[in-house]
Amino acid sequence: MAGSSLVGGVVGPSSTSISQYRRNTMYPNRLKILRSKNNISQRRFAALTDQAATGINKQENGHRRIPSNRIQEYSRILNCRPVDLYVDLDYEQFL
Repeated sequence: MAGSSLVGGVVGPSSTSISQYRRNTMYPNRLKILRSKNNISQRRFAALTDQAATGINKQENGHRRIPSNRIQEYSRILNCRPVDLYVDLDYEQFL
């Protein structure tokens, strides 16, 4: 089986396919765009939200979800609606 390995007698995904899966698992959002439009640096945004800049970076790049308890706070800082933090979907394409 391609992309699989035999570990302890059980066929499962190889470490390569697991790391590839993790790299490709994304939580798309518009955080970076909105932050840039408001001329707020990543470091400043991290300070305003009392978080590490690395955590903000991971959220912006979609490697970590925006915490639900932070959505209102982000919206207030970025002068936007909570829904604006997320990628726009063209719902008509699903009809």
